[in-house]
Amino acid sequence: MKKKQRPQFAARKAAFDAVLESYRQAQDMTGGIGAIVIGDGGKGVSNPVRPSLTDFRCDVERVFGKCLKGSLAWKNFFLAYVLYDSDDAIDMGMHAQKILGDGMHGLEQGMGALFIKHGIYPLHGGGGYFHCIRQPRGSV
Repeated sequence: MKKKQRPQFAARKAAFDAVLESYRQAQDMTGGIGAIVIGDGGKGVSNPVRPSLTDFRCDVERVFGKCLKGSLAWKNFFLAYVLYDSDDAIDMGMHAQKILGDGMHGLEQGMGALFIKHGIYPLHGGGGYFHCIRQPRGSV
């Protein structure tokens, strides 16, 4: 008989914090579209299969859509986590607690689990969201 695997609370929280921090940083950027002047012999993108910041934001918002039901939940979540940006993690947690109440921990754990499940976390490094191995043409 198999033992039931215990949830990894610290990993889920780390996933939630890292993805939300990157999401906040990607808010002001537009990505995914590039251009070069052919006559100048410019180089295209270094790895065209690598996800752009726009892809990242869409994938994160898809997870938001699974966890947040209704416009009030979206508004409160954005007020608590996205629009309020502080360097102090304790200050951010207190602000989220004030807006969301005791449900914030369950929301963080659920979103963190989905970020891990869908491969959004880890963001960098081997096997991370932004890590792609470019293979020679015809090898796939």
